[in-house]
Amino acid sequence: MKKRKKDSLPLNFILNSLVAFFSMLFPILSFPYASRILHPEYVGRVSFAESIVAYFLLFSQMGMPTYGTREIAKVRSDRNQLIQLTSQLFLINFSMAICSYLVLILASCLVPRLHEDQWLYLVMGLALFMNAMSMEWLYKGLEEYGALAKRSFGLKILSLMSIFLLIHKQEDYLIYGFLYMLAAYGAGILNFRAAYRDLLRGYLHLDAVKSDIKEAFQKHLSHIAVFFAMTCATTIYTHLDTVMVGAMSGNTELGYYNAAVKIKTLLVAITTSLGIVLVPRITNCIMERKAEALRRYIRITFLFTASFSLLSLAFFECFATESILLLSGQEFMPAVPAMKVIMLTVPLIGFSSLTGLEILVPFHKEKIVLYSEVFGAVIDFVINLWLIPIYGSVGAAVGTVIAELGVLAFQTIYIQIRRKDFRLDDNQT
Repeated sequence: MKKRKKDSLPLNFILNSLVAFFSMLFPILSFPYASRILHPEYVGRVSFAESIVAYFLLFSQMGMPTYGTREIAKVRSDRNQLIQLTSQLFLINFSMAICSYLVLILASCLVPRLHEDQWLYLVMGLALFMNAMSMEWLYKGLEEYGALAKRSFGLKILSLMSIFLLIHKQEDYLIYGFLYMLAAYGAGILNFRAAYRDLLRGYLHLDAVKSDIKEAFQKHLSHIAVFFAMTCATTIYTHLDTVMVGAMSGNTELGYYNAAVKIKTLLVAITTSLGIVLVPRITNCIMERKAEALRRYIRITFLFTASFSLLSLAFFECFATESILLLSGQEFMPAVPAMKVIMLTVPLIGFSSLTGLEILVPFHKEKIVLYSEVFGAVIDFVINLWLIPIYGSVGAAVGTVIAELGVLAFQTIYIQIRRKDFRLDDNQT
C-alpha cells in the first residue's frame, strides 16, 4: 500500500474495541424503530434470514480472517510478496462467496421455508460479496485499524439514517434486511476500492485471475481448511448452550439465558480486542526472531486481560441484579443466577485467546487450537445434557464455564509440555 505511518498499539486497541462496540450497538439503536414499523412477523423474517445467511458467510470466509491476518503480517515489508499474497487470498475468498451465493439461490428455490421469502435471502445474501471484498485480514495484518474504523463507522451511521428515512411500512422489510447487512458488511466495498487503488490495480485482470486462482487454492487451501474447522468448532460450541436450552427447557428459559449473556458478550469482545490487534506484531516478532519483544507483547496482553476481566467480573457479580433490571426489565430477574455464573467465562476466554490466538496460531499450532475447541464442545455437550434438565439456564451457564476452562487447560498444558517448540533462541522463550 502507500507509504504509511503505523498506528500506535494503544490507538489500534481503542479503534478495534470501538468497532466491536458499535457493531453490537447498531442493532440496539435500529431495533426499537424497526420493530414498531415491521412488527414481530416481519422482524422475525429478517432475523431468521440473517441467521441463515450467517452460516453461508461462515462457509465463504473459510477461516480467512485469522489465517489472512497472520500471513499478511509475515510479508508486509515486501511489497511484491504482499501484492501476490493479497491477490491470492482475495481470489479464494471471492470464489467461495460466489459458490456460497449460488448454493443460497438453490436453497431459496428448493427449500419451502426459504422460498417463501426468496427475494429477502437473495438481497441479504449480497453480504457474502461485501464480506469477501472487505479484506479485513489485509488491513489488520498491516495494522491499519484507523481505515477500518472510519469506514465501518461511516457505513453504520449511513445505514442507521437510511432505516429512519426509508422504513415506513411492513412491506419495507426487504429494504430493512438490505440495510441491516449493509451496516455489518458494507464497509467492504470501500475497503476493496482502497486496496485495488493502492495494491491490486493492474494485477486483478482476467489473464492473471485465470492463471493465479489454481495456484492460490493449491498453496493455501490446506492451511485455510484448518482455520475453517476452528471457526466451525467455535461456532458450534458457542451456540450449543443456546440450542440445548431452547430444546430442553423451552423458550422462556432460553429468554432468561439470552438476557444473562448480553453483557458477557460485550466484555469478551473488549477483553480479546488487544490480542487481535497484537497478532500481526507477534507474528512479525516470530518471523524476525525477536524474543524479547514477543515476551513483552504477551506480558502486556496478560496484564490487560487479568486486570480488565477480573475487575469486570467483580463488578457484575456485585451488580448482576441491577444490570439485568436495567437492560432487560423486571420480568427477566430469573436470569440473575445464570448471569453470575456465565460472567466467569470472561477471564477464561480472555486467557484462552492469549494462549490460542497470540501463541499457538502465530507459531503455526492452529491444529492444537482446533483440538482444544473440539474438546470444549464435547465437555459442553455432556454437561449441558446432564444439568440443563435440572437447572435450566444456570445449568447451561455452568456447562459453558467448565467448557471454557477445559479449552484453556488444554492449550496451556500443551504449551508447557512443548515449550521447546516456542523458543526463538537458545536462551529465551
